[in-house]
Amino acid sequence: MERGYFLHINGQQVGPLSLALARQQPITASTLVWFEGLSGWVAAGTLDEFKDLVTASPGSMPIPQPLPNSQTPVGDSFPTDASGANSGAIPGWSSNRALVEEINKNHQFTVAFFICFIAALITTGFLAFIAADTGGWEGAALVGFIGGAITLTFVVLYLVCFCKFHYRCWAVANARTGSTEVTPGQAVGLLFIPLFNIYWYFRSYGLLSQLLAKAIQPLDYDPTYRPNTGTAQAMCVLKVISIIPYLGTLAALVNIILWFIVIGENRKAATHLLRDLGA
Repeated sequence: MERGYFLHINGQQVGPLSLALARQQPITASTLVWFEGLSGWVAAGTLDEFKDLVTASPGSMPIPQPLPNSQTPVGDSFPTDASGANSGAIPGWSSNRALVEEINKNHQFTVAFFICFIAALITTGFLAFIAADTGGWEGAALVGFIGGAITLTFVVLYLVCFCKFHYRCWAVANARTGSTEVTPGQAVGLLFIPLFNIYWYFRSYGLLSQLLAKAIQPLDYDPTYRPNTGTAQAMCVLKVISIIPYLGTLAALVNIILWFIVIGENRKAATHLLRDLGA
C-alpha cells in the first residue's frame, strides 16, 4: 500500500497525500511531515524523499518543535491569519468558532431531546395504564393520544438536531483527512432507508470514528481526544443484535448507552480538531 504523507503547511494539516502529490506542496526544510511508522513529526529536510526540494541543509535548519504539549484546547482560542479571521475554516462555514458552537449546541439539544423522548414515552405508558384502570379505555386513549403527540414532537426535534450534529462532525472528518468515500449528506441521509440502514450504521458511525481518530493520530495529541473506534463498532454490532426478539431488548439498552458515549467522543474530537489544528 502506498504511504500516505501528512504535512503541516501554513498552520494547517494537509493529507494524506501520495509522495508525488506531497512533493508538489510548498515544502521548506522545516516543513513538518508525518507518515505511519514515525513516532512524531519530523522536518522535511531530514527525509530523503524531500531533500532535493529544500534549499537549507539539515545542519542549518531550526529544530522542529513538537506540537504543543498542552494539547488541550486553551479556552476558545482559534488560529487566525493576519487579518484576524479564522485560518483554514471548514468549507461551508464562515469560521471555526461558529462551527464549534454549532456542533456543541446540536450535541446538547440531541441529548436533551432524546432524554425527553424516552421520558415522555415511559410517562405516557404509565399514565395510560393508570387511566385505563381508573377511568376505562376512553381515558386511556385520550392520555395515549396526548402523550403520543408530545413524544412524537420530541422525536422530531431530536432527529433534526442529531442530523445537524452528525453532518457537521462528518464535514470536519472529511476536511481533516481528505476523505471523499462518504459525504456528510450520505452519512446522514442513508440512515433513514429501512433495512439498508442496518448496514449503513457501520459506515455512518464506524467510519466517522475511524476518520476522526485518523485525523488526530499524526498530531501526537492527547489520546483522550481520539475516539475509541472499538466502542463505535460495538455499538453498531449491538444495533444489529437489537432486532433479535428478547435478546434484542437488552442489546438495545446497551446500544443506547454506547450511543451517548460515541456521539460524545465525536463531539470532543471534532471540536478539538477545529480549535487546535487551524481547521
